[in-house]
Amino acid sequence: MKKMCTLFAACLSLSALVCQGSLMFTATEDTFVRLDSPNDSFGTSDFLLVGGHASVGPFNSFYKFSVDLTGFQTGETIDSVSFRLTSIAQAGSGTVNLNLYQLSAANSDWIQGTSGAADNDTNPAATFNNKAGQGLGATPWAGGNSNANFVAGTDYVDTVLGNYTGAANDGSGGQTFTFGNAALTSLLNSQIGNVVDLNFVLMDQTGDTNFLRIASSQNGTYAAPTLEVNVIPEPGTLILLGISLGALALFRRRS
Repeated sequence: MKKMCTLFAACLSLSALVCQGSLMFTATEDTFVRLDSPNDSFGTSDFLLVGGHASVGPFNSFYKFSVDLTGFQTGETIDSVSFRLTSIAQAGSGTVNLNLYQLSAANSDWIQGTSGAADNDTNPAATFNNKAGQGLGATPWAGGNSNANFVAGTDYVDTVLGNYTGAANDGSGGQTFTFGNAALTSLLNSQIGNVVDLNFVLMDQTGDTNFLRIASSQNGTYAAPTLEVNVIPEPGTLILLGISLGALALFRRRS
């Protein structure tokens, strides 16, 4: 019986190793911009507006993740990636249709900035009109910004990395909205072995007055925007796990 218990513990340990084959990253910077406040920054707001609005939107939101993928063993690959947002309060009603894109390299130097502070040369921040600063010292978005409907291939890479189509969040808070597809997984797999900053933008696809109100990285109550990277262990680990679990099953049948 002692031998069986020892083996069982070993199998549990190996199972945990495989089940815990994931990496979690929290956004290091995030903000949103809005049409009706083209020169205002919201970088330290505890919420982000994400989606569309017929009169005061769209609400484009931006996210930066510092991703360390240097700890992979030979044979390990990324199985899936999930980009997650958490609601904090009721937003627009109806159906939301949002696409996740990677910002272009030309826009990767956007600055989160500080909410309510003067956006200028000494305190630059991302706004609807510019990715940093205002006036003569402003740095415009790469595509020149045509009403914040960014130019595909110039402002962002025109490959959809995830989509959410469904109801806007209700008033309870704590709802999770998940984005991620094979293209996002491929993007992360291409960075294995590197430490890299990844910059994303969420963009409304309808133009309707439907949006989400979600927690930013400054929110102390609800989860910040996160990337979960699920890893496939190297083949040797899976073989060892299979042998151990098979041995465990044999011991159980004999007991």
